[in-house]
Amino acid sequence: MKTLIHISALVALIASHSVGAATPKANLVLLIVVDQFRADYLTRYESSLSERGFKRLMKMGSTFPFAEYDILQSMTGPGHSVISTGANPHYSGIAGNNWFDFSAQKKRYCVDDASSPLVPSALAKEGVGYSPKNLLTSTVGDELKNAGYPSRVVSIALKDRAAILMGGHRADLALWLHEPSLSWVSSRHYLPQGQLPPFVEMLNASLQKRKSQIFKWGADGKPSSLLTTDVPTGADHGKLPATLFGAFPHQVEIGQPGTLLAPFGTQITLEAVEMAWNYYGFGRKVQPDFLAVSFSSFDYAGHTYGPNSREMEHMLVSQDKAIAQLLDLADKRVPGGLAKTWVVLTSDHGVAPVPEWLKQHGLEAGRIDEGALQNKMEVALQAKFGSAPGNEKWVLGFSDLHFFLNSKTIEAREGNLSEYERVASLAVEKEPGIFQVVTGSDVQNRRLPSGFLERQILNTYFKGRSANIMIVPKPFFIPNDAPVTHVTGYAYDRQVPIIFTGPGILAKRHAALAHVNDIAPTLSFLLGTVAPALSEGRVLSEILHE
Repeated sequence: MKTLIHISALVALIASHSVGAATPKANLVLLIVVDQFRADYLTRYESSLSERGFKRLMKMGSTFPFAEYDILQSMTGPGHSVISTGANPHYSGIAGNNWFDFSAQKKRYCVDDASSPLVPSALAKEGVGYSPKNLLTSTVGDELKNAGYPSRVVSIALKDRAAILMGGHRADLALWLHEPSLSWVSSRHYLPQGQLPPFVEMLNASLQKRKSQIFKWGADGKPSSLLTTDVPTGADHGKLPATLFGAFPHQVEIGQPGTLLAPFGTQITLEAVEMAWNYYGFGRKVQPDFLAVSFSSFDYAGHTYGPNSREMEHMLVSQDKAIAQLLDLADKRVPGGLAKTWVVLTSDHGVAPVPEWLKQHGLEAGRIDEGALQNKMEVALQAKFGSAPGNEKWVLGFSDLHFFLNSKTIEAREGNLSEYERVASLAVEKEPGIFQVVTGSDVQNRRLPSGFLERQILNTYFKGRSANIMIVPKPFFIPNDAPVTHVTGYAYDRQVPIIFTGPGILAKRHAALAHVNDIAPTLSFLLGTVAPALSEGRVLSEILHE
């Protein structure tokens, strides 16, 4: 009898500490993505943050300050798809924000779908539409729906690709801003009846009334004095009209260019979230709802001013306030408050420093003229193979240092595509600012750079969407078409924070490496659903209470 008692006690002890023990449940998953939120913003600007926003999350939950993407180009489309699916681009198909459709012989956008026009129909254009059709796997929200739960799945962002790739195929609503009209829209994919929910119509009516008002920013909040005064911004280099921004602090006219790169964009995103909350009543069902929010204005400002600017520190202060308001909203509206809400905060990518500033301080940095590279490739290809038929070109175009060859014409002439790729790559490989040139044939034949670049290329390359010629720039070199940007897998572009809070989550700062594609399988584990179909991340078991 004693032996039986000891055994039963031992079984009970093991069960109480087993991984299989029941995971505490939440009423809501709140996924927060701050677009272009580089990992060091939380550490460099900590003294500028309040106790109610980012710091609140870091104290409540598990933080990976320097989590990483493991892909060749960290940018919005690929980033949001990795977050929601756990799949890298080589599986999800979202190899970039844009690519060239070789079969249709035209440029494609990662969420374009002509069969899903905009809603409202007054803004729809023939042949233009948006949906997750190009996303070749499911998302966390999709798997909630697939499990048969009556969960609400809603995603909101200023950017269409952010909202769509977070929401996935089965979201109740993906909502984004139509910038020309300054109005919130969706598409027929999510609203097959072609009618916006009433709360969206109310939001749009309010926005129209605010057009032409002046929005001022930068005067509130005190800089941390971490920054030097010699930091130029992207605007200082003639990439954007100076009259649009003026001296800091700034003011913009609502509805005019520059509106969304100010904290105004953060403000109206938060307003949309609160109105959606009133309409859907998130967190009040037996099974948890899923709400995804991406704050896009942080990225718009970052592309203009760069990560070392006073503007971005003020954007961070504004973003911190928005996070605080969003957390307060969950605490008040969800039964059980934040104790019954799984909150995940991360970003889709980082950003490079302004090259001109780095050069002033002795680092090799600069800008790459993509148009000039295209011309060099074209000249070399014509010298080797003659002119392309008619008025065609051998090099059809480029996007973010990736170049697309006229493979349809090459194949029609029974040419060897790999040879065309080789000639084009040799024409530019020694140009200033270029570190490596990789071709599609190199990938398929595994002739790749060693180390992390090889892994990033293999995680990203998707045959039929990825480019023929992929240029990896030297560190701190960027294309010349934007003041500041992010087109690499280097640390400044790939490193972002990940924070998890909520029931069953440890309050701890983790030094171990986490990858962004670990978010989706971890959320699926917490929710008790299977992970998205092509998820390849791991469950972050170290964040869970035993």
